[in-house]
Amino acid sequence: MRTVYWIWSMVVLVMVVLQIGFAGYGAFYAAHKLEDEGSSITDKTFQDGFGLHAGFGYLVILAGLVLMIIGLIAGIGKWRLGKQGCSSACSSCSCGSPGSASSCRSRSASSIRSMPS
Repeated sequence: MRTVYWIWSMVVLVMVVLQIGFAGYGAFYAAHKLEDEGSSITDKTFQDGFGLHAGFGYLVILAGLVLMIIGLIAGIGKWRLGKQGCSSACSSCSCGSPGSASSCRSRSASSIRSMPS
């Protein structure tokens, strides 16, 4: 799931860069129309330039929300669903208690040694 998170985060990064480019296109479109038409432009002319930026912005927001959901499912970051305080190494073992990865490994190793064979 972490691979899916990484790939989707790269998709969101590309979308954000495109979004900035679309905003630049809208600004230069409006500036070009100002040169052609005089000192003012209509709202429709302004919207013609920034329409792509506005429409694509909704997709970027949706992609960001999907990234957040993937991150919650994958357990990215310090806060993990149901495992607050555990590190990534600790969440893979069965100690079930919060703490650092080294303390988790030592608790796991001592619990394995104390099991009867």
